[in-house]
Amino acid sequence: MSTGSRRDFFRKCSTPVGRFTHAATRPAVAYIAADMCAGWSGSDCRICEAVCPRPGAVRFAAAGRAPFVDRELCDGCGLCIAACEHAGSTGAMRWVGR
Repeated sequence: MSTGSRRDFFRKCSTPVGRFTHAATRPAVAYIAADMCAGWSGSDCRICEAVCPRPGAVRFAAAGRAPFVDRELCDGCGLCIAACEHAGSTGAMRWVGR
């Protein structure tokens, strides 16, 4: 499945909380639990980045394998959380309050 079709699939099938236009109105943003994340364990999984509609909201450090969420760029849509759970991974993406 190409990155574009993955993104389209999760936009149509997931149930995100909705996009918020101002940081103060976002009740929660995505958080990656490093101990549960396949990328942090050395895998080449990048599904969270592939489905994210906000460029730069999900970034990778440590040779491109350790993802993290930029809380200022995350709009709280939930696509990465849905993708992580539906991709058969460990469900490392979670909500954290603002």
